[in-house]
Amino acid sequence: MEMASTHPPARIGRTEWAEAALMALTDMGPTGVSVEGVARRLGVTKGSFYWHFSGREELLSCALDLWQQVHTTALIDASNAAGSPRERLEALFRAVALSPISSGELGLYAGTRDPLVGKAVLAVTQARTAYVSDLLGLLGFDPVQARHRADLALAMVIGQRTLAAALPDRVIDEATNLAHAALALTLLTAPPPGD
Repeated sequence: MEMASTHPPARIGRTEWAEAALMALTDMGPTGVSVEGVARRLGVTKGSFYWHFSGREELLSCALDLWQQVHTTALIDASNAAGSPRERLEALFRAVALSPISSGELGLYAGTRDPLVGKAVLAVTQARTAYVSDLLGLLGFDPVQARHRADLALAMVIGQRTLAAALPDRVIDEATNLAHAALALTLLTAPPPGD
C-alpha cells in the first residue's frame, strides 16, 4: 500500500499559481480567477492548489499583490532610475505607453465592489497618483495642483486604454502611443493658466 505524499508537487509552486491567476485577472477581470480556471491554465489538477492556498480569496489576493508589484511598483522603481523629476516622468510615461493594454486591468477599476479588488485598486491608484504628484511637486507645482494633475494623468491613461481595448480594430502603433504619452506629459506639466 502506497502512502500519500506529504510534499507539494514540485513543478508548480505558489509563485506559478499567482502568476497564472494574474494572467487570468488581467485577461478576464476578477471573475476570471477561479481555482479550476487557473489550474487549467497551468495544466494541473486543482488538487495541487491546496498545497499553496487556503482558497480562491487567498489566490486572488496574491494575484492582486502581484498586479500591484508588476504594474505599479516595478514601473515606479524603473522610473526612479532616471535623473531629474522631468526625466522620471518621461520614463514613466514611456513605460506606460509601451506596456501591453489589458482589458482585465481596466475591469479591475470597474470591479471594485469586490472588497479585495477595491482595496487593491485603491492602493494602486494611491501609489500611482502619489508618485506623479510628488514629481510634479518637485517641478514646482503646489500640492493641490500636483494632485489634480496626477489624478488627470491616471484618468488619461485609463481612458486611452479603455478606448484601445473597446476598439481593437483601431490600430494604435507604438509611435502613436509614444506621441500620446509625450503630449500628455506636455499638457500635465504646462504652467497653470494665468502664470
